[in-house]
Amino acid sequence: MVGSSSSSAPTARGAATRRRVLDATAELLAHEGYAAVTWRRVASAAGVTGGVLQHHFGDRRQLLREVFTQFSADLAAHLAASTVPADLAPAARVDAFLEVLGAYLTPERELMSLQLTLALGQEDQLVPGAVLLAALEQQEAHWAALFPTADRTTVRRTFRLLHATLQGMAVHRLLVGQVDEPEARAMLARMLAAELARD
Repeated sequence: MVGSSSSSAPTARGAATRRRVLDATAELLAHEGYAAVTWRRVASAAGVTGGVLQHHFGDRRQLLREVFTQFSADLAAHLAASTVPADLAPAARVDAFLEVLGAYLTPERELMSLQLTLALGQEDQLVPGAVLLAALEQQEAHWAALFPTADRTTVRRTFRLLHATLQGMAVHRLLVGQVDEPEARAMLARMLAAELARD
């Protein structure tokens, strides 16, 4: 019994350390941008040494890759744990989905996601294309489940519109500092509902 407890403790401690580092990196991305994510700044923000970072992540590219992976996994888990009533009208389903999404995509997470996107553009193959595609397809599957009778092309088109608009809102927040969330969500819900109605 004692042996079992002692052998699992380092694993739990290691997992907690990794999560702390990932959270600190995400916070740096959100508040100070991609350029601020240096080995030294991350170690300081997470309260660990450079050696601990090296042990858990190897290098900065791997750390950023894992921040992306963790963000995608957390978003997928949030969407999977949330339900949107199937008997709602399409426009109401869109609005309910945006509410679920908004509960996870706080302004800080939105900015962090945007900074990760900028990092992807600057560092070739920071996250392999297959990993990016898998993350988007997972999010698209949650969107598609809301509209089981909609044409596949319509589902994909509206999901891409949703994704692009959310990225645009994040850019606006980065440049201007704020977004009128209720108005932006209402406008997006109207656009998506109109697109779905064309099916």
